[in-house]
Amino acid sequence: MSKPPVYLMDVNPVLARLDEAHEHHSMAKEWFAMPGLRWALCPFTEAGVLRYFTRPKTGGISMGEATAMLERLKQGLPGYRYQPIAADWQTLTRCATSPAVQGGEG
Repeated sequence: MSKPPVYLMDVNPVLARLDEAHEHHSMAKEWFAMPGLRWALCPFTEAGVLRYFTRPKTGGISMGEATAMLERLKQGLPGYRYQPIAADWQTLTRCATSPAVQGGEG
């Protein structure tokens, strides 16, 4: 029996899930609530989320607040995994040939 894929998240769906005013928040909330969902963040995605929320024009919150928000997401939703960067981008995503990591649209 094969394991379900792990979705390596882009910044956009994470922003939509965290920002209740985002036009796609409901869709992101529903997607992240799928039973059995396995999802991952890498340092690139985390940095993008933190950058967005700490910019005065887009989020305007402190780095501490943004970091806490991201931590609550990771701790509060099942299926989370951390995908470290150990090599280049193709290695990180396993060249999209492995069912272990699948890119999601966002």
